[in-house]
Amino acid sequence: MARRSLWQRLPPELLAEWGDSEHCIALIEQAALILGILRFKDLLRNRSVLWFEDNAAVLSGLVKGTSGHAQLDSGAACIHLLLAALGTRTWFEYVESDANWSDGASRLLTLDPWARANGFDVEMGDVPTWPWVSQGLDRRNHVEQSLT
Repeated sequence: MARRSLWQRLPPELLAEWGDSEHCIALIEQAALILGILRFKDLLRNRSVLWFEDNAAVLSGLVKGTSGHAQLDSGAACIHLLLAALGTRTWFEYVESDANWSDGASRLLTLDPWARANGFDVEMGDVPTWPWVSQGLDRRNHVEQSLT
């Protein structure tokens, strides 16, 4: 079984779009979900998935399908659109940061001792800007293009 992990590179225009939001860490963690869905779309397609999340703001948006914060709401909508387009049935569950094995890889990248000891290949990916800047039909078009 292949064990893979991603670290993300955020484009400067996306960071500018987010501004000095008090939810910046939640947006960064939400971006990791979108990157993971896009990178592992073939693995996720038509599967049932148990997805663990340690950020309460991101988890709340995933469970409810919406968020009171406009940018987190856009990201949650795109996550649900991507998963629906893939036919992926997903249950989102909370995990404490201390119990989250991906926490070390998110900070130490390829140097994370847990990821190395457990045979995870840590690769880099670029986060798209469209989940937070597109609206309506543009969002749907981006989902379709990203999954082909």
